Amino acid sequence: MRLTFSGWAFLVAGGGLIAAAYLAALPGLLPVGALVAALPVLSLLLAGLSARALQVSFRVHAPELGGQRIAEVGRPLEVELLVVNRHLLPTQGERLQLDLSPAFGADVSTRLPRIAPGRSRRISHQVTPELRGVYQLGGGTLTIFGPFTLCRITRRLEQTGAARRRSQPEQTAEVAVSAAVSPMHLPGHTSSSHALEESSRLSVGNATRDFHAREYVPGDDLRFVHWTTTARMGELMVRNESEEHVLSAVLVADLRASAYHGEEAFETMALGLTSAAAAFLRRGYEVTVLRPRAAPVTLHGQQSMSRLRRLSAQLEWREDESLPRWPASQPRPSQLVVCCGSRDQALMDLVPRRHRVRAVVLAANEVTTPADSLRRAIFRMPMTLPARWRSLQHEAAG
Repeated sequence: MRLTFSGWAFLVAGGGLIAAAYLAALPGLLPVGALVAALPVLSLLLAGLSARALQVSFRVHAPELGGQRIAEVGRPLEVELLVVNRHLLPTQGERLQLDLSPAFGADVSTRLPRIAPGRSRRISHQVTPELRGVYQLGGGTLTIFGPFTLCRITRRLEQTGAARRRSQPEQTAEVAVSAAVSPMHLPGHTSSSHALEESSRLSVGNATRDFHAREYVPGDDLRFVHWTTTARMGELMVRNESEEHVLSAVLVADLRASAYHGEEAFETMALGLTSAAAAFLRRGYEVTVLRPRAAPVTLHGQQSMSRLRRLSAQLEWREDESLPRWPASQPRPSQLVVCCGSRDQALMDLVPRRHRVRAVVLAANEVTTPADSLRRAIFRMPMTLPARWRSLQHEAAG
């Protein structure tokens, strides 16, 4: 609660008129000076009543997982404000200001619309996350200006959780901001999702089944009867299936601070890991992410995108970090992607020899320079996936 420049000007002017009334023996100036000096005080009183009468809460509209709201860098996030006027007079002159974390860009400031006594109004704003990580979204303030903008009062806002009652508001909302998901081409896949060609491998959901054709025998399941180009006229063939083979991909994350040339390289690695995992999930792979000091995270299907985004937001480098460990129960993967700072043989030695596959190495130090970080900081350019990483097969290393 404090006076604005105009309020101080009125207060000083009123005091000057009162002093002149006594010093110059001009009693007519006394009521004028008292009125001018009383205006800021009256403005403070009315603003204080308005601050007590206005009830403001805000809600973050985003998918929730484990008590955290899930967001993505560059994707707008909607924040809804509910303003209830419990005053006997309509609102006028109130200004709403949301103090956000620097990761969400500039603060939001707007003037409240006219709200009748006893009524409420919902106001929606969109903020765009700019930095990856886990942040506390809160600390909003309501700035109320008194009549003639002679004073202003600032008060804290309340945050209403999606699963909470309005009578039990939270003070902040924890938002997990993941790296942006960029399109990435996988090795061994064409641009089309399903190639229209005859193959000896049948795709079923998130897996494949190997089969060979044989002659039809009475009693065979009719669901597997088909006609192949090699069948003779008038002869039915049947798919004789073998055991199911699940397509799987393992992504290894190197979180050692010493492995990266700077924060820009680490953020590039996080971007590559997130985009690669999302590409595998879209193709129906079972994705396992290996991190040091943490249990393996296994993702299935598009419904796991929220878990992937939360994992991406939680990636942090450490000075004393160790290498991930290959689980003893992990089967041989179909694809292996190593996300690191520099190509390190120690990372490749993590994979047991019986599980060795041709690995794809995403080395962030090879595609970033210190100038990239400076350029993004000055021009506020969004981070994009390096051109060399848009196709994983171009980064393959034996």
